[in-house]
Amino acid sequence: MQIDRRAFLRTGAVLPAAALAGGLVERVVKAEAEQRGYWIGWLLIGQSLVVTASALLLARAGWGITGQFVAVLIGAAFFNCFLFADGIKTIP
Repeated sequence: MQIDRRAFLRTGAVLPAAALAGGLVERVVKAEAEQRGYWIGWLLIGQSLVVTASALLLARAGWGITGQFVAVLIGAAFFNCFLFADGIKTIP
């Protein structure tokens, strides 16, 4: 069975684009404008820990490069969900 590497690369190009297309860039800018850059910093540290843990677990499970893409997607979802929740909480 031959692995289609182009499909993996297409998947890897689409997943980060989908994470960015969520429209949450405005929430990052809002948090920075309110002088809460520390919150973004902590979220980015958490995101890197989630990506690392997910990548290691998926690599151990034998997911290969697809698992690495999924790990990045999980980390982006972590960051965006917490940022979205903070934005909902602070917007009147």
